[in-house]
Amino acid sequence: MELAILQDVSKCTGCRACMVACKQWKGLPADPTPFNGEYQSHPGLSAKTYTLIRMREHFDNGTLRWHFVKFQCMHCSEAACVKACPQKALYYADYGIVAFDRERCVGCGYCVNNCPFGVPRL
Repeated sequence: MELAILQDVSKCTGCRACMVACKQWKGLPADPTPFNGEYQSHPGLSAKTYTLIRMREHFDNGTLRWHFVKFQCMHCSEAACVKACPQKALYYADYGIVAFDRERCVGCGYCVNNCPFGVPRL
């Protein structure tokens, strides 16, 4: 049985709790970024950041509006990154979730080159 992740982006407030929860669940270390005058905390995904909230602002009739988009692994049912990994560091876990075994990864970068969404990072 495969599962899907459904998120209602109209409910997102940009609090980044999902980013924190992902780091805690995966045991990832902090990835400090310098403040550059914008609310965007991280420029992109990294080997320490698996979930990212992209923040965009624009003015609509003089009113500031925010758009938040969650960026993470899409857990493809036929993931190119899983197929490309020679060490099987990326694999299908229960319910079709694409999982990562850090101990098996040799840093070849095939997953990075083959993911159509640009998610894996070394």
